[in-house]
Amino acid sequence: MEEQKKKYELTSETKMAGGRKVYRIKALTSFGDVKTGDLGGFVEKEENLSQTGKAWVFGEAVVTGNAVVEDDAVVRNYAEVTGNAMIKGHAVVTGKAWVKDNAWVGDDAVVTGSAWVGGNAVVYGNARVSGYTKVYGNARVSENALVYGNAVVSGDAWVKDDAVVKDNALVEGNAKVRDNAWVKGNAVVRNYAVVKDNALVKDYAVVQEFGLVEGDAVVADNTVFTENPLIKERKEYEASSLKLNDLKSTAKEEYCQKENYIPKKEKQIER
Repeated sequence: MEEQKKKYELTSETKMAGGRKVYRIKALTSFGDVKTGDLGGFVEKEENLSQTGKAWVFGEAVVTGNAVVEDDAVVRNYAEVTGNAMIKGHAVVTGKAWVKDNAWVGDDAVVTGSAWVGGNAVVYGNARVSGYTKVYGNARVSENALVYGNAVVSGDAWVKDDAVVKDNALVEGNAKVRDNAWVKGNAVVRNYAVVKDNALVKDYAVVQEFGLVEGDAVVADNTVFTENPLIKERKEYEASSLKLNDLKSTAKEEYCQKENYIPKKEKQIER
């Protein structure tokens, strides 16, 4: 079987990036926006950039470690992809963005500006992550969601659909921001809270625990919204039931103990 022709080679031009020696690449054939002879960015080894598809590293961008750029994905400008990160599909990592650790950027997602995506985070769909944002932990940003400014999405949080998280907002824990909801300013959404529909959380507001903000609701100023009243009511009911059961159990035990201490003669009289 004929060996597949390589689409690029490593040149003798090198530099150090993050303590690793990287090589500038050169195209051996034309594909996509790349022409034969074009110089690309830098990789540490051939395994960093697929020899198939239209994947490419442009400009001064760097790919190192066990990171992989494949399919038709591109890394441009001064972006860095390191660790075990994977860039695939038609994804774009550009600007001075940094994708690291076990993070994954796929589909038509774009990570740009000085944003960084790390940990086990995933950015996919048509999602956009830009500015100085940080997406890490097991966080997900998907569909048409936008995360920008200095926003942070972490833990197991998920920003999806057409949701927007911007400015200095923080979405963490198991929180979800979905539909057309916005979280902006210095707002915080955390724990198991959900912000959905056309809801807006802004200023220094905090939505936490099992808080549910939906419809066209606006949570603003320094408001702390804790949890859905229905969930709270159910919890209180369950707690009351448990307390009642405990009281019944205690009363029964006390009765049994009292019964055991009644003299035999008194028991006979009772009978």
